[in-house]
Amino acid sequence: MAEASPHPDITALVTAIRDGTLDDDLADLVDAINDRRATSEADQTRRALQRLAVGDRVRLDRHVRPKYLQGATGTIHQIDTTTVVVKLDTPTGRFTDGHINCSPRVLQPLADT
Repeated sequence: MAEASPHPDITALVTAIRDGTLDDDLADLVDAINDRRATSEADQTRRALQRLAVGDRVRLDRHVRPKYLQGATGTIHQIDTTTVVVKLDTPTGRFTDGHINCSPRVLQPLADT
């Protein structure tokens, strides 16, 4: 899938930031960017939670940390407001009891077998 081309004004905005034209407004720009990122991440988390349920089988994707958990499988044990507790099929690393608390965004549902 091809990436969408940047908004036409973004090049001018980035240039103005790099040139120092917007130095007096940097704090406002940073605040706006951070606010937008937080909203976007909250939306992504909400959407990820909507596709999960207690008892679902899942695989941890490539974004999970620590990296040794990537590809691990388990069952959703609990769902909270923004996190999910997964009981791993095989306890791994420091997760000796087999339970991990993670973002729903790093979970991929497994097809029923």
